[in-house]
Amino acid sequence: FTGNVLHGDNVKSTFGAGNDLEIFHDGTHSRIKDVGTGHLVLSGGEVHFNNSDNTSNHLVINSAGIVTKPLQPAFQATATSNQLNIPVNSQTLVVFAGETFDIGSNFASNTFTAPVTGKYRLTVNVRLDNLDSSASYYQIWIKTSNRDYIKIMGVGGFDSDVTLWSMSMSILADMDASDTVFINIQQSSGTSQTDIDGDGKYTNFSGYLV
Repeated sequence: FTGNVLHGDNVKSTFGAGNDLEIFHDGTHSRIKDVGTGHLVLSGGEVHFNNSDNTSNHLVINSAGIVTKPLQPAFQATATSNQLNIPVNSQTLVVFAGETFDIGSNFASNTFTAPVTGKYRLTVNVRLDNLDSSASYYQIWIKTSNRDYIKIMGVGGFDSDVTLWSMSMSILADMDASDTVFINIQQSSGTSQTDIDGDGKYTNFSGYLV
């Protein structure tokens, strides 16, 4: 052949004694279909699934069988300054002004917005300084559009104020496209003296689509 072979919609190129492999366009979608009893096998030293004009890799399987998805939504945000004397008996938004990475540019204004519906692994670490021993408890909130996830730490066992304490939490959240998630901290009762440490090594927020 020196030119194109043209097939109309639903006109199939078939292969095998039993016509087990079909390649065709159904009028809407292009299809490669195995209709036999075996497997559809794609072989290659490295297999790429690209966009239509081959300008980016959407999924890569390398020669060792390692699968990477370069465009998969993922982010890591960090605190960059202290939040001093958080109020008592009300939730305080944790500020993440720095970003280590943000694949897809879905994190802004302390909030991650889900680009597609799916399950998202979300992890937060917050360092608190100058904890008040007279407080009833401290809570960290992962607040998504669908529901809240809360970790609570009672301080009744503290004999005196605590210089520093880290609170961490990780959950798998069900999020719809355009749902949002951010982090709040709350101190119940006591004195407004506790600070959110602004060092990104201690106070950070990350997530990815699983």
